[in-house]
Amino acid sequence: EGHTKRGLAMIHYYDKYHSPVLPPIWLVCEKLSFGVLSRFFEALRIDRRRIVGRYIWSYPEHLLVSWFHSLANLRNICAHQDRLWNNPITGFPPATHKTYSIDFTNPTSFYSRAVVIQLLMRELGLNGWWRDSLLALLASCAHVDPRKHLGFPGGWNTRPVWT
Repeated sequence: EGHTKRGLAMIHYYDKYHSPVLPPIWLVCEKLSFGVLSRFFEALRIDRRRIVGRYIWSYPEHLLVSWFHSLANLRNICAHQDRLWNNPITGFPPATHKTYSIDFTNPTSFYSRAVVIQLLMRELGLNGWWRDSLLALLASCAHVDPRKHLGFPGGWNTRPVWT
């Protein structure tokens, strides 16, 4: 049980190192849920959030706070087997990025959260992977109309956020 709760890296840390008493933050964060991470980020002093926003994500900290909460909510919907299909997501709407404001016009849609994921993945250099995976998934679900059921606008994948 200790291996699954703490994880092998954490066990290795405590077996091998005695100082500092607490493991590095990256190791601790690997074991936190996305919801806890979103609240942890929000709880940071604003100057620390600005550093993360500027140097890691290139987005203002207030967007990241909103986006992380929105994605944690999306994760919980999926994890608890609620529907995304044809179901407005009313909790934690993502804040609008002014450059891509047209993509945030329907904040209760899955599409607005997909845009958030796209923008964050772009920062990690993974936007092509995410976009292509999303396109393939939507193509494999013939019974789902992305426009009608998920709030995707027509020609969504040719918009600047997706290129």
